[in-house]
Amino acid sequence: MTEELSFIRDSLTQMLEDESQNDENIKVMQKFDSMKDIRQAAIRYARRHKFAVSTLRSGERQLVMVCKHSGAYRATKTKAGASRNDTSNISAQVHNDIQPSSATQEPAAVDQSTTAKKGTRKKLSQKIHCPFEIRAKPLESQWVIYKIVYEHNHEMAADIKAYAQHRKLSPETKQFIIDLMNSGSTNSTILECLRMKGIDNVLKKDLANIRQAHFNGKSKKGKQAKKPQKFLHVKVAEDQSLAVGTASQQAPVQHPQEESKPSPACSHASPKTESIEQMSSPGSIQTAEGQQLYQFISQNNVQVN
Repeated sequence: MTEELSFIRDSLTQMLEDESQNDENIKVMQKFDSMKDIRQAAIRYARRHKFAVSTLRSGERQLVMVCKHSGAYRATKTKAGASRNDTSNISAQVHNDIQPSSATQEPAAVDQSTTAKKGTRKKLSQKIHCPFEIRAKPLESQWVIYKIVYEHNHEMAADIKAYAQHRKLSPETKQFIIDLMNSGSTNSTILECLRMKGIDNVLKKDLANIRQAHFNGKSKKGKQAKKPQKFLHVKVAEDQSLAVGTASQQAPVQHPQEESKPSPACSHASPKTESIEQMSSPGSIQTAEGQQLYQFISQNNVQVN
């Protein structure tokens, strides 16, 4: 029994040492091939320590990554007597916000002084001047970290799922969820299926967002398919004007002389007349609008391409 306990203690100690060594991969003068590699390393470090990072500045000359709780809340409008950067109760609010209950149960109370307009979404600010940051710059063909501040001024999240950054799904997992939704499975059933596969970083609100985006996108595509757009290209002679509003209402003018003495040229149909006769064949004009357009074209000698 004593040997088993000693083996377990040694194993746990080795695991902690390995984790500490892995954390040292984020250190000053550490080199990376690209900014993307630095971001991925910072996200892995944040996941191990149960916080989230974001990119504060990204450019050709510098990359700055900070904690999600870095910076200060900046309100666009404040009520009389309310301070613009008042963060007296923010620490307690952030502590409540990063607990699992805030992500799955009732939301925390919102200070009315932080909302200046009715109808806007009320949300607590998580910016409390956290000093954690990682700064990197290019060096020859690589990127090197030249400054790191490991300090935080807040408690770490009790559950890493409180941060959406660490709930990002792989394309395979997302497609698996969509297939279950198409089969009629509920969100609770999908969660159980994911847990059976060892995926436990998904919340019900994530499934609700996927369901809304997927089925709303399908409905919009269906509406566009039901309303196809048709175009007709028409050439009009330079000395003629296109009067669409009155063309369909004007009756053709017939002269008695033209009816009694038809021109010999009328016995041979011109290419324009043949194209118009083809348009009047069954199946070419099936609506009242098409018949009106055909009548206008025949009256004004319009060329149809």
